[in-house]
Amino acid sequence: MKKIIALSIITATSLMAMYAEQAYIYKDARIMGAGGANVAVGGYSTSVFANPAGLASIKKEHGFVVDLLGVGVSATAKIGEFMQDLQDASDTGNDSEVTKVLEKYSGEPFHVGVDNYTSISKNSDAFAWSIGFLAAADVNLMAHANGSTAGGLLETSSRAYGGLVFGVAKPYDTEYGRVDVGVGVKYISQNSYEGALGVTELTDQTDDLGKKLQDKYEKQSSGFGVDIGVAYKPLPDSFWNPTFGMSILNIGSMGMDDNYGAQPMTVNAGVALHPDVQIKNV
Repeated sequence: MKKIIALSIITATSLMAMYAEQAYIYKDARIMGAGGANVAVGGYSTSVFANPAGLASIKKEHGFVVDLLGVGVSATAKIGEFMQDLQDASDTGNDSEVTKVLEKYSGEPFHVGVDNYTSISKNSDAFAWSIGFLAAADVNLMAHANGSTAGGLLETSSRAYGGLVFGVAKPYDTEYGRVDVGVGVKYISQNSYEGALGVTELTDQTDDLGKKLQDKYEKQSSGFGVDIGVAYKPLPDSFWNPTFGMSILNIGSMGMDDNYGAQPMTVNAGVALHPDVQIKNV
């Protein structure tokens, strides 16, 4: 039997306007390009983040599939301008200059994030499996020009995290159609930062902004998460080939509930159509 090793390098860059959006672990650029629907779609190693049963849809003829450097980058449009203005004002050591910058950007959300998921997967005759390593960070900032000096003028909800992810799925052919069942396990470790800095701290030249936030607000946490999922294909040989998917993610607690980046248990459902479209060369 011929073995195929498929390598993929995935990169994505997007401009986003957000501030501490709801908890998530990883967003595959391929899935986000399809509207973010992956509970019933499957077929990728990153199915472990939406519905581990989707691993059973990885094409067997691809052999070992290696997703190498699945890098994603996201940022708000003005993040660079804001950080440069704030740095220039902080370098002056003048409180009023920092206040002017915060007034200029007051109430605007700023975000920058980067992530990478590298994995190896295979769909064999018995079952499909995938194991990968995640490394990610996201920074969210908001200026509050009308806040008090003591209470803080620059607020952040940020984190740096990563860990191992493993998933396994097995298909079952029944008289009512095909049923894929999957289980995923992940270990995530993170450093999170939530709080605000005052104008005096912003003009202090002793340390940079990141070091100040780290010294004042850093919290370390880690934990295990368990995911289960199912995908039902009642008419696998039909033109439309519909799939119904459901998953329960982060069963129990991952031990990060008190910090930014906590992963609540979620129940997800989705429907997908896979029409068999034949393209003929003219």
